[in-house]
Amino acid sequence: MQKLSQNPKYFIYRDMIGLDAWIKHKYKTKPQEFIPIGKVIDETYNLILTSNMDNPEDYHQDKKKYIKENYVFRFNVPQNGNGDIVVEVDGVKLLKRPENRIKQIRKIKM
Repeated sequence: MQKLSQNPKYFIYRDMIGLDAWIKHKYKTKPQEFIPIGKVIDETYNLILTSNMDNPEDYHQDKKKYIKENYVFRFNVPQNGNGDIVVEVDGVKLLKRPENRIKQIRKIKM
């Protein structure tokens, strides 16, 4: 049995900080590809803050904010010795603070 944090079914209830992310805008009329945005460094109720770690010297200049409800996110989730899993999530499902999403899973399980 997979642990709760490793099961893709429960992915939206975990903390996203430290994960590699890609985005695709939901409301564009033309089909588009997912764009890499770097690692998630912070998360609020409405925003995901990322930093492109290709150039560590420009850490403070290279931060970007993305409004969760406007995008579809793709995250690369590392597994323990089993490679990585790519999980795609609509940003609307992430519209809560990370600590409140974690509390919500406890309510569902009880």
